[in-house]
Amino acid sequence: MIDNDVRRPALVSRLSAALNQPWTLTLVSAPAGAGKTRLLCQWAHEVGDDPVTDVVWLALPRGAGDLGELRSAIARVADRRLTTALERVSGAATADAARALARALSATDRRVVVIIDDVHHAESTQLGLLLSAFVQSVPGNAHVVLSGRGTGAVPVARRRITGVALELGVRDLAFTADEIRSFFRARDIRVSQGEISAILRRTEGWRPDCS
Repeated sequence: MIDNDVRRPALVSRLSAALNQPWTLTLVSAPAGAGKTRLLCQWAHEVGDDPVTDVVWLALPRGAGDLGELRSAIARVADRRLTTALERVSGAATADAARALARALSATDRRVVVIIDDVHHAESTQLGLLLSAFVQSVPGNAHVVLSGRGTGAVPVARRRITGVALELGVRDLAFTADEIRSFFRARDIRVSQGEISAILRRTEGWRPDCS
């Protein structure tokens, strides 16, 4: 986490509460600069401090055509039973292999949080279907977060029907007046209440910068 990041405890709490829902998917969708990745970084640090939780983070690369990067990210979890289960999963770019990859997470008795950032990079129909098959097969001890400027080619409409634990959009990610004040204070910049109001009107609560 960046030292001068603004803490967002309310949103972090909402993300954590979603882990206790009966559904295993959270969606975070907003334009560039809305603070998606920074928020998820804060949350990942918090849930990662839980001794029985592992966080898997994947920034989906442009041009990805299969779930090889996701498999490699999951393989970094230090659990012998999970490693053994992954060895039995085919590396083929098929829906069956994607479902088997998800089911392998049940081999560990730990909670596994899988954050897939930049999911809008899933532009091909094939990758979208593989991600959808993975998400729909995630066992109860795991939770998937899809974050990006949209869900790309991932067909999540059907998943919405069966239930999504949490959806955060641009309005949810908007800064409050106190958060805008904290943002500037962290950078040793004083702003008046009138200036904060003007920023809120112009940005509708978006971050004052996109860095």
